[in-house]
Amino acid sequence: MRTRCWSGGGSSQSASASVELLPHAFAPEMRLVAALAAFSSNTPQAVHESHPYPCAADATSHRQVRELTLTLTRRTVPSMLKGSCLCEAVEIEVEDAFLYSCYCHCSRCRRRNGSAFTVFGGIEIDKVRVVAGNELVARLDETENGYYIRCRLCLSPLYAAVRAARYAHVQLGVLTDTPSKGPDHHIMVAHKAPWHVIGDGLPQYAEFKPD
Repeated sequence: MRTRCWSGGGSSQSASASVELLPHAFAPEMRLVAALAAFSSNTPQAVHESHPYPCAADATSHRQVRELTLTLTRRTVPSMLKGSCLCEAVEIEVEDAFLYSCYCHCSRCRRRNGSAFTVFGGIEIDKVRVVAGNELVARLDETENGYYIRCRLCLSPLYAAVRAARYAHVQLGVLTDTPSKGPDHHIMVAHKAPWHVIGDGLPQYAEFKPD
């Protein structure tokens, strides 16, 4: 399925661009490109070929181009999630780009957090950082595989460096902002506390989620 967007008349039509339409999730980007192309002519035109959404070239006003530019910017520049420990002495930021997110019921997580489970989001380690209270950060249980980050004052767990310290498991409970990707499955269910009942209907895995 294709749409052709061109400026009418003469040689400009012969230089028309034919763009493969991407899935609807990319519609704003395609609309922005076509709208900017349409601005180069005084008589923008568009040919539709049975596409269920408005043609990209219909966006021909400055206001629409501005709106589309903002949409594209929001998609290409990741937003940042803020969080802090209980006493708020240590603050962190993490990109809103978690690769995975889940509930873990292993005994280590339960003991470490004093809860029936822990809830975390996984992301590349360079996408999370301490933005305040660096001097109050405690790096615990450091090995070649990673370490744990807590506040020295209130001992709140903030995140763990895992998998040779290339990834971080950020505690979702410390985030002030709501991540786009929330927990969508349970792992280590074979090791969960016997008194805890999982009742949310999400997928459950006895150990890790299969790749």
